Amino acid sequence: MTAKPKRRWFQFTLRSLLILMLVISFGLGWFAHQLRLARNRQVAIAECDAAGIYVYQYEPTDLGKVLRGWPGLDNWVRVRLGDSLLSTPSAVSAFEVPGDRVEFLHSRLKLFPSLKTINLGSADEETAATMREDFPDVDIVMGFFK
Repeated sequence: MTAKPKRRWFQFTLRSLLILMLVISFGLGWFAHQLRLARNRQVAIAECDAAGIYVYQYEPTDLGKVLRGWPGLDNWVRVRLGDSLLSTPSAVSAFEVPGDRVEFLHSRLKLFPSLKTINLGSADEETAATMREDFPDVDIVMGFFK
């Protein structure tokens, strides 16, 4: 009868354990940062909605693009952590922008990095010029619909 060989456990050095912990902490830190940005976007969208500024046409975030390959995980993240983590607004319509609300609109729109279109409706030309200066890559539309 042959004796059963002893099972050999994996052995890790302290250095490899620290490197593993460093990689995991970077990943969790990045995820926490994305989650904080998503919650700030969600609050900004709610504030814009309350002020009569319509936010629509959502684009996927970097994390949203990655998770689209795994529909089960994508659905789990949407249900548990919210849709704002996986998508960000790309179009905003503000049909009436009073002069005292321009700074409010500007501060909220800075939270939407993939913004492509701002429809200012009946805003004055000074407001449109300010928006064009602050958002050079965004299409600023005057009038009600394009």
